[in-house]
Formats: sequence, structure tokens, C-alpha cells
Amino acid sequence: MVPNTILAGIVVSAIGELIGLVFLAKLILLERDDEASARFACWALAVFPYAVFLTAVFSESTFLAAATASLYYMRRGKDGRASVAAALAMLVRITGVALIPALIVDHLVRRRGRPGRGLIAILATPLSPLLFVAYGWISTGNPLVYLQVERSASFNRLFAWPWDGARATFQSFVGGFNGNSFVFGMELLFGVAGLVAVLWLACHWRTVAPSLTVFSAVAWLMSTSLIYWLSVPRYEMTVVPIYLALADVTRRHPQSRTVLIAVSAGWMGFLATLMATGQFVA
Repeated sequence: MVPNTILAGIVVSAIGELIGLVFLAKLILLERDDEASARFACWALAVFPYAVFLTAVFSESTFLAAATASLYYMRRGKDGRASVAAALAMLVRITGVALIPALIVDHLVRRRGRPGRGLIAILATPLSPLLFVAYGWISTGNPLVYLQVERSASFNRLFAWPWDGARATFQSFVGGFNGNSFVFGMELLFGVAGLVAVLWLACHWRTVAPSLTVFSAVAWLMSTSLIYWLSVPRYEMTVVPIYLALADVTRRHPQSRTVLIAVSAGWMGFLATLMATGQFVA
């Protein structure tokens, strides 16, 4: 037993990150059979600029572990295991819903459009967030209390077109926000980079499984379809097909991988310093 609550949370987050890294390596090896690419992808995740959230008391690492496990088992054709992992991911973060269309697409592509028994397990995964809705209903009398909290002044997460959110975020960036306008600049940078990654995955449909592209696209839309972009880099950090794209792009230039890892690690150190000194990092 860990006597301190915060320390216990850090331990859980660290374990979740380790599990996520293991499944990321297994996924890259499954897709590319290249140990160098798998190693690079794991380092890219471990020193992602926002990777400090993976060992803090946040939900990123536990979601990462469940979502990456789901994608790995999905690509192995293990619909049951993939569905269980997806259900766990959805209990942790609503972004896990992006796994549902990915699982369905992979199942149908693998079976040439003929539904199998595995589809039943996939279609049962929404029961997971419905249990959370039921819990909110029993606790507060309002089955939509989650949306009510998300739309409150504390979070202000209202749905909007991605370009509207980008415009509002850009205005906060150029207008300044308590001396932390650069944070909104990073939101824009990672949001645009995420879109580029999704388009790259889509253009390389011959070598990248469509299901991985579907998951990435839906996850990107879920994180950017708000009245402003906030925590986009943290959401993208757990969208592991992006690391596959990064590994493919740098495969012929291994020296670029070293540079990217070094820059990312320095960036992560900068953000960790901001958090340690109590400054705002979305």
C-alpha cells in the first residue's frame, strides 16, 4: 500500500505509461517489423513535450495504456480483447469513443465486409460510458451531468467547428493571456501538426491500416471541435498512430530521429519547469 494519495497517483500513472510504451512497441513491430522504428516511437512518446502529464496525477497514462492495447489487439484481429481495452479507455476519457469506429472499420476490412461475432463485442463497448452516465444519474439525478460540468464556466467546453476554435485560440495567442499566450500558440502548433499527421496517414492508406487513420481522425476532431483549443497536445500525445507516421517519415534519415528526440526532451523539460513553478500549462 502507498501511504500518500498523490504518490499513489504518480505510481499508477507511471505504471500506465510503462504499459502504454510496451503496447506501442508491440504495435510498431506488428505494423513495420522494425526494432529501430519501435524504439524511436517509444522514445518519441517518452519525451513528448507534454509527457510530464504521463507521470503526474492525470488520466493521460491510464488512457494511453488502454487505448494502445486496444489498437494493438485490434490489429492482431483479437476483437474481444480490443473491445475490453476500448471499454476501459472510455471509462477513463471520453476520447476513447474514437476507438469504436476504428474497431468496426478494422473488423470489416479484415473480413472483407462480412460481419463476424467479434462485431458484437465491439458494439457492446458503448455500455462502458453508459455506465458512467448511469452513475451520474444516480448520484445527481441528471444523466447528462457530465456535459453540464464540461459546459460550466470552469471548463467552458462547448462544441464548435474546429476552425472556429482555432480562430478563438489564435486571438488568445496574439492578444495575450496572463503572460501565458505562448501556451495557446502551442495549442495551435500541435493542432495543425495533428491535422497534418492525420492527412499523411490517410494519404498512405496502402501502407497504413485505415482503422488507425480513422482513430486518429476522430480523436483529432474530438479534441479540436470546441469553442477554443485547449489541451490539444495532451490529447494528441495518446494518439499513437502519429508515432507510426513519425517513424515512417524519419526511417530513411535516422540522424533526424536523434535531433527530434533531443529537441522534444528539451521542450518537455521546459514545460516540466513551468508546471513545477506553478505556471499555467494546458
